[in-house]
Amino acid sequence: MKNSPSLLLGRSCRVALGLGMSYEGYAKILNPMGMVGFTESLGFTPGWFWSPLLAVLQFFGGFLLALGLLTRPIALSLGIMMLVTVYYHISHPYPALFLTEAGVAALTSNPEFFQADAIRSLSDAGHRLLELAQEKAVTNSLFWGAHSALCSLWCRFDLD
Repeated sequence: MKNSPSLLLGRSCRVALGLGMSYEGYAKILNPMGMVGFTESLGFTPGWFWSPLLAVLQFFGGFLLALGLLTRPIALSLGIMMLVTVYYHISHPYPALFLTEAGVAALTSNPEFFQADAIRSLSDAGHRLLELAQEKAVTNSLFWGAHSALCSLWCRFDLD
C-alpha cells in the first residue's frame, strides 16, 4: 500500500502543483510589491501587506508543497488565492485598451513578440486575441485553483 499507484499519482500531482506554483511565483518574488494595486483593487488592503504575502505564498509555498511540508494548509491557501484570481478574471474582463487603432498597430508592428497565429488573430482589430487571453486566464486559474483545493483535501504529509 505504501507505493500504490494512486499514492504515486497523488504525490506526482502534488509535486507538479508545487513546482508550477513556484514557477509562476518567481516573477512575483522578484518584485514583491508589484501586486499592490491588484490586491487593493480587490479590497485587500493594505496592498503593501498582501502583495508580498501572496508572492511568498506562491513561490515558497509551492516549494513546500512539492516537498510535502505543510501540504494541506499550503494547498488550501493556494487554492483560495487561485479562486480569488478566477473571480477577478471573470468579474474584470480584459479591457479593450489594445483594441484602439494605435494599440493594434503597436502590436502588429512588433511581430517578433508573437507567434504567427497571434498576429492572425489581430485581423479583427484584436477582439479574438483579447477573447483568447481572457479564456486562458480563467481556464488556467480554474485549473490551478481546483488542483490546489483537491490537494488540500486529499494530500497529506508524506515526506517519507
